[in-house]
Amino acid sequence: MNSITISYSKITFFIKEIKKQNFIKTIDKQSVLNKLFLQKQNFADVYFHFGLLDKFAILNIHNAKLIIVNSNAIKNIILENIKDKKLNIEIIYPSLNIEYIKTNEVKKLKAKLYQELNISSKNKIILFSSKNFKAGGITKFLEIIEQVNYKYIQIIIAGSTNDIYSLKFKLNSYSFFDKLILLEDYKEPDNLFLLADFFILPSTANTFSINVLKAMYYKCVVFVSKTNHSSEIVDVFSIIDNFSHTNTSFKLDSLFVREVELKSIKKQNKKTAKKFLLKQSLSKFKKLIRKI
Repeated sequence: MNSITISYSKITFFIKEIKKQNFIKTIDKQSVLNKLFLQKQNFADVYFHFGLLDKFAILNIHNAKLIIVNSNAIKNIILENIKDKKLNIEIIYPSLNIEYIKTNEVKKLKAKLYQELNISSKNKIILFSSKNFKAGGITKFLEIIEQVNYKYIQIIIAGSTNDIYSLKFKLNSYSFFDKLILLEDYKEPDNLFLLADFFILPSTANTFSINVLKAMYYKCVVFVSKTNHSSEIVDVFSIIDNFSHTNTSFKLDSLFVREVELKSIKKQNKKTAKKFLLKQSLSKFKKLIRKI
């Protein structure tokens, strides 16, 4: 394959993997001011854009042969703000790099976690996990759980020591306090997705949440805010209405007692998430660059 140059607004896991390919060369980010005064401007063949449309981004978008974004929402922002019919924009969603675990090993690991966390396997487990509780929508999460009527649930909230410490002062007023497990800086956070039945993220942030993908891969039913870009890969059923949490609580209660439908959604989520494994994303990238 011929050599391809790339540039990016920020480094991501996927870009780190791409840079390992021997046909990829990186054009270092130069300040916009320097570029404006250079007679010969070097722009990459492929520009990866995330975040705000600053001057650096606009210059690269205008001059790239291919622009790659990680959500349809970002693609639409570019098209709305840059009126250039020649733009070649493609979407590669964030990628998962997860090692396959055999079924018997999964059962052993789950049994170990039930014992470690003192959870009954009869309970339905609801997980909230975020690097930033405020951006992750912790308050909305608590409001959703407060409206759940089903009794046999276990709630796990995992995050940093600071976030957990701040959260403790708010919990006494909630009726599900005795069903709650708080985990500070948990060493194996991916195992929690493996254990959980539901992952709820009413995020106030619009950036794509990789935790949604992880939860789907590990066969969780997910609910995510429609403002979060990860909502683009889920079914309409899984989108949280930003103006009302009652609907989400109702959906939870209905699934708790409908085991067949619960298993079906879990199975479909796993199938969807497998499309975003690193191998598939790299394959899509190589197909795209062959066309430029």
